[in-house]
Amino acid sequence: MAKIDPKLFAAIESKTGLSKRQVYKRIQQLTQSDYLPSHLAAIKLGAEVGVAINKYATPEELGQLR
Repeated sequence: MAKIDPKLFAAIESKTGLSKRQVYKRIQQLTQSDYLPSHLAAIKLGAEVGVAINKYATPEELGQLR
C-alpha cells in the first residue's frame, strides 16, 4: 500500500488551514465515499482544495482518479 506523500499532506494543510487530524479525517471520508486507497484520496483532496497535484501524483495515479 502506498503512503500519503508528506509534501502533499503539508500542502493540503497549508492551503486549507486545517490541522493534521482534520486533514486525515477528510482523507478518510474520501476513502470511504469514493472507495479509494488513502494515497489516492489525498491526491483527490489536494485537487479539490486547489493544490497543484501534478508534482505529487504519477500519471498512473491521475489516470486512476479519472
